[in-house]
Amino acid sequence: MVLEQDAIAGLQKLDERFDACFIDLLNVFPSEDVTRHAVELCLERLEGGALLMADNALRQGEVVKPSNQQAKNVASYNEFVARHPRLESVVIPIRDGLSVARVKD
Repeated sequence: MVLEQDAIAGLQKLDERFDACFIDLLNVFPSEDVTRHAVELCLERLEGGALLMADNALRQGEVVKPSNQQAKNVASYNEFVARHPRLESVVIPIRDGLSVARVKD
């Protein structure tokens, strides 16, 4: 099943479990808190071995010193995923960066 919709509204309506969740980080969320909430909703639906992925994880280098809201959201996401105890993560420097995190078993 592939769902393409507003992450917060859509995920709050679903009880299903997923093997993967993909988040488009470019210009999606209005704040770091909303970004984190979307990620937490994804994590609630991912079992061990599942993947959490997000594109634009490097934001053309803006994540190093974020000066706009989108860059702040992405930097916050990257830090949250890197520090989360249930995740093993890496950012692959393809195009503007692909974040791939595996949920630990």
